[in-house]
Parts: sequence; structure tokens; C-alpha cells
Amino acid sequence: MSRSAISLQAFLLTVLIATGVSAGMAGWMVTRASVPGIVTPHPASGVFKSVLPRILETGVIRAGYLAYSPLCVVDPTTRKVSGIFAEALEDIAARAGLRVEWVEEVGFGSMIEGLNLGRYDIMPCGVAGTPVRARQATFTRPLIYSTMKAWARPDDTRFARGLAAIHDPSIVIGGLDGSMAFAVAKADFPETKTLALPNLTAESQVLLDVVHKKTDVTLTDPYQVQLFLKQNPGTLVAVGEKPVSLFPDVMLLPAGDFAFRAFLDAGIEELTNLGVVERLVQKYSLEPGTFLLLRPPYRTEVSP
Repeated sequence: MSRSAISLQAFLLTVLIATGVSAGMAGWMVTRASVPGIVTPHPASGVFKSVLPRILETGVIRAGYLAYSPLCVVDPTTRKVSGIFAEALEDIAARAGLRVEWVEEVGFGSMIEGLNLGRYDIMPCGVAGTPVRARQATFTRPLIYSTMKAWARPDDTRFARGLAAIHDPSIVIGGLDGSMAFAVAKADFPETKTLALPNLTAESQVLLDVVHKKTDVTLTDPYQVQLFLKQNPGTLVAVGEKPVSLFPDVMLLPAGDFAFRAFLDAGIEELTNLGVVERLVQKYSLEPGTFLLLRPPYRTEVSP
């Protein structure tokens, strides 16, 4: 057995002892009242059970997913899920003797509801950890950090003076319903209008709406625009030099599931310390510096 597998198994034992559960028990229970801010329904009993004991008993982590390259990449033909976060989760599972089953594709607006209704155990596809989402779900520690910039047409002279130009009631910001773009727009550009596309719309359509003048600007990470500009060169430019926002990319868990979070945090820390996360970022990045890494306190080199 590898040292990695031993370390995760030892950690699992610690978690189970600390929370007073075993794989054959009904599960670590938290009363609904002890998890404030939950707005999605829980079981009729009003008692929340951690998914971790069932995962350890069955050997399967049931994952929801959304197509948001390169964090989760969904093959249009086979529906196979890959990408930075998908492969990190599968690596963590394998080190603990578990496997991942990708059970349901979701959108930004419905992903937390599915978690808290028990349709899947985790939504691992690199969601921005925000206070609003923290009211409804539990976060893992960040795997990476992402920046968000504003993007507009190169011939739109209104944005020559930078981000300040977005503070205008005539400006329309486009994005996906429930996405980080609208959370940032509401907080930082409250004067603007917004135009939301349905949950499962491709991110490229949001960018096309700017190009085709259906919206004036959108807020997204540089990778999405890099990917778009490969097929549509010269159609978008950044507004200003500085990012609009910086945020942690996390995996989402059911609200109050701290035992499952502790297990995943141990796995994420191990992948960070071993350089696995850095290799995944290098594998999927189109340009250096697109994603920001968490640096381990000590560097350990292992073979890919």
C-alpha cells in the first residue's frame, strides 16, 4: 500500500473517531437548527446525516457536475468528465480506495439544491466560494484561486476609461443565471442592468452576446476568453488592467457536512503538497498565470 493511501486511511479513522461514527452506522447527525441559513429542504425528520459513512460503506462518491472548462470538461459524445477539479477528486478518491460516479449534470442556479436534496454528494467543479453560497452549502478548502475580469468589444469606446465606465445605468452585463458574474455585478456595479442566460447555456454564448451587441460587457475568468479568442480572434478585450475580483475555487458539499469536508480537505492538502494540483493546472492552462496556485509549505517532488 502506498504512503498516500495509508495517510488518507489514517485520516479517515481520525475523522470517524472524532465524529463518533462508523461506516455501518446511520451517520453523523446535525440538527437542522444548528446549520443556519439553509433554504433548501432537508429530510422530513429534520435531521441531517453526513454522506461520509455511506461513501465509506459503498466505496462510491456520487458527484454532480457542470461543464465549465478547464475545471470540469464534459466530452459531448461520451459524457466523460475530466479537467482540473474532476481529476483532482478522482485522485483523492483513488488514494482512499474509493471511486467517483458522475451522476448528474447541473447548472449554476440548481447545483446547491441538488446537493441538499441528496441527488449527489458533491459538486466538485471549481465553484467560487462566496458568502451567499456559504449560507446554503459547505465548502472544501480552495484547490486554486481564479481572477475575474470585465470583457467588452474592442470598438466600444465607452470603456476606454476602464472599469469606472461600467458604473452606468445604460450598461448591460451578461452572464449565466446563478453564476459568479451576477454576484459581482450586483455587489460592484449595482447601477447596471443584467441579462441572464439559462443555467446550462455554454459560456461561449455569453461571450457571443457581447460580440453581437446583445450585451455590453461580461464578467468572467481569463481562461474562458482565451478559449473563445482561439476561434474568434480580436473580438473581445479586457476592460482596464486590473481584475474585477479574486476568488477561491472550491468543491461544494451538503450544508453542515463537516465530516466529509474534513476528509476532502486532507486529500486536497495532500495533492497540493505533492505538486499534483500544479501539474493539473499546467496540463489544462492555455497561458501561464491563468490560475493562481496555493503554494505548499514544503515542496515534495513525485513522479507524474
